Amino acid sequence: MSECVLISNKSFRVSVTGENSSFWGVLIGYSQGRGSLDFVWPSRDIIVEKGIDLLTSGWDGKFPPGLHCGTVTKALKGGAGEYEISVQTAYNANVPEALFVLTQWIH
Repeated sequence: MSECVLISNKSFRVSVTGENSSFWGVLIGYSQGRGSLDFVWPSRDIIVEKGIDLLTSGWDGKFPPGLHCGTVTKALKGGAGEYEISVQTAYNANVPEALFVLTQWIH
């Protein structure tokens, strides 16, 4: 059985890590090629900045590690150390010029 999941789907969730692997989070899809990063760990003493690329971590068992998912476009740090993070997804599903297919991945 196959499943097609759009990265911009509001129910889309994928485990991602920053390009330097200094943090982990869950990328949540929105429409128009945007998303947000939630459940960032570790929650303290990390730096998340605009321009950081997000890659699949492989920890969720759904996707292999290292697939580019998007880039941080805004990272505002709150007083308690929490972040509000906006993401430009790597693929705009509203203009499907290409389809990336995972044929077989053994985790």
